[in-house]
Amino acid sequence: MAFAASVYIDEAAAATERWFRPKVIDQVFNSNAVTAILRRNARTLDGGRTIDFPSLYAKGTTEWIGKTDTYSAPFVDQLGAARLDWKINTTPVVLFTADLLMNSSSKHQRINLVMQKNMAAARTMGDEFGNALFTLDYTTTDQIDSLDHAVSDQTGTSDETGFSATYAGVSRTTQSVWRSNIDDTAATLSIGVLNDSWLTASEGSDQPNLIVSNNKAYGLYYDLLTPIQRQGTDDLLGKAGFTSTLFNGKPWVIDSHVASSDRSVGGVSTEYVYMLNTNYIEIVAHRDVFFAFMGVKQPIDQWSVIGRYFFMGNVPCYAPRFQAKLTALTG
Repeated sequence: MAFAASVYIDEAAAATERWFRPKVIDQVFNSNAVTAILRRNARTLDGGRTIDFPSLYAKGTTEWIGKTDTYSAPFVDQLGAARLDWKINTTPVVLFTADLLMNSSSKHQRINLVMQKNMAAARTMGDEFGNALFTLDYTTTDQIDSLDHAVSDQTGTSDETGFSATYAGVSRTTQSVWRSNIDDTAATLSIGVLNDSWLTASEGSDQPNLIVSNNKAYGLYYDLLTPIQRQGTDDLLGKAGFTSTLFNGKPWVIDSHVASSDRSVGGVSTEYVYMLNTNYIEIVAHRDVFFAFMGVKQPIDQWSVIGRYFFMGNVPCYAPRFQAKLTALTG
């Protein structure tokens, strides 16, 4: 008698490709706020050994000349090169053959089982992506380069690890424009503290356009606004008054992957707040492996089938100069 489970395996693979893979991709990006925002500007590449991008531009060389002057300025390389490695994330979708057989009497039950497994994979991938995006540990070199690594000003000492001495292969010691703006002294959040960080990360109209924190830091800012809240419409009278929380007209969002003393995220004793200019941050992915699904296969020595979702890429920050963070908030 033929082994009927093979039919169910083909069915599971077809259902994943037709219905669940698009849903899984959406779930990955919707699982954390910053990843979802960066997805809007995601860029795909065909390949290459590294992800290359310009790191800085030359300043200070006067090259204005009059009509009778002789042009004698030396050649200046206007752009330096920064490079990030490709990183790979893979999450399995495991279907035990016994589970498929237990649901053999109902196609609906089998499809529902496949859906649950795919949604679980989406939550896993989203959580792994968000954790890597904000990790404070730069020693884990097989994960994407974190935004905390990009938003740094250290030259190899102090509270951030020695890995902060460079970002994308460019030295922060020799290239000051490759450093971000860090406030690691302010323990008490205030409008003035926030605005100081905002201004140091701004140049004219080029300003941060997204503020990110965990729940507790968001609550600290909410408490600052409460005494000065204004109800904008009659239907808000008697309510909190906030329809959205902004700072200098830019949204402040909660991302559960940001390091915080709340819920022990990141294992730190203070709150972190990031002021990001997302015009200079993007997800770069390989065109063929942008959370692609590799078909279901059955190992020869196991009674299960395994499919895998793959992401290959990184998240470069092209201008750390226009980013800021606060790292010492306690109240």
